[in-house]
Amino acid sequence: MIRIFFILFIFLVSMQANINSKIVKNQKILKIKKAKALKIKDKLEDIAASIKKLQAEIKYIDKNIAKSDEFLSKQKDEYSAKTKELDNLRKQISSLNKLKSSTEKELIDLISKELSLQIILKQDNFDNVESVITNESIETLSKIVKDKFNNIKNRYEDTNSKIESVSVKVKDLKKYIKTMQDKKEMLKKMKTKRVRSIRSLKYKKIAYDKKLNRIFSEQNAIKRTLKKLNILKIKSTKKSVTSKLSNINKQKVKKFGNSYIKGKIAKYRGPKTIAPLRSFYIKRKFGNYFDPIYKIKIFNESVTLSSKIPNAKVRNVLNGKVIFAKSTPILDNVVIIENARGIHTIYAHLSKIAPTVKKGMKIRKGYIIGRVKKDLIFEVTQKNSHINPLRLIRY
Repeated sequence: MIRIFFILFIFLVSMQANINSKIVKNQKILKIKKAKALKIKDKLEDIAASIKKLQAEIKYIDKNIAKSDEFLSKQKDEYSAKTKELDNLRKQISSLNKLKSSTEKELIDLISKELSLQIILKQDNFDNVESVITNESIETLSKIVKDKFNNIKNRYEDTNSKIESVSVKVKDLKKYIKTMQDKKEMLKKMKTKRVRSIRSLKYKKIAYDKKLNRIFSEQNAIKRTLKKLNILKIKSTKKSVTSKLSNINKQKVKKFGNSYIKGKIAKYRGPKTIAPLRSFYIKRKFGNYFDPIYKIKIFNESVTLSSKIPNAKVRNVLNGKVIFAKSTPILDNVVIIENARGIHTIYAHLSKIAPTVKKGMKIRKGYIIGRVKKDLIFEVTQKNSHINPLRLIRY
């Protein structure tokens, strides 16, 4: 008998150890999922602003590309003509430089001859008739050389003048051609930038879709939880958020799952109470939100309060009874309090639930129900209707 009891005891201990091991394993998996969820969280508004900036940039680039294309198209024939003209002028300069070089040689040759004749004239003595005749001949020859020199000199100066004139034209043509080449290069860079911007826009939109999908998933997760607890009656939708997201560009005005369907709204008529966080700013308000990228209307049943203090304490805002306190895959830790007059207060994205908070326990206003790292989703319902949480709290 003792032996059987001992075997049974060992079996139970082993089974409990196995259960504990599975619990630890599941807790680790849940922590990993939470860590991944925290990594993909980002400000939807920031991504939207980035996408809009990229769209404006692409629009601006397209406008400039169109202008540049039009300008270059109009200048195409002129550019071609001026390129040919530049080639002809370069050939002219080459010919003129050759002429200048040969003229310079002729001038040097004539100067040499003139100098030689002048030396002969100085050396000759006019003692006889023959010397006189020789002298006259040399003087006549000297005159011919001088005349020829003047002609060649004029030709040389004319050549120089032509070279200068052509050089000015060449300079102007080079300037024009460089301007055209710079515009072509700028156009090329703009087209490259456009390709990069479109690629960046594509990835930004993918990230944006994930964040948008995340919002819908969170809202639907809260709805499912409230439906299970019979707090809200919600009609189920056949199409998933993801399938509707794929069709988003096919419509001008779109409505998106339960997230844009305006539910029943009740006015809160009671006294104001404390806020769930001591120091915060409102990240997302209650009511209609118009998405700037997809131009869709989203209805926020909750508010997102962003804590100014990391790892902030979350306070219960009204006296009530805990009817839900669990960790969820999408909303992290969630606490739901049943309050008086059919009011329910929902706290989601808690990083921790206070160990003292258990389902079924009654808690008073101001009781610490847990902590939040940054963003707290706070929702309030009353008898199958939604209340603007900001009407309930002082802030």
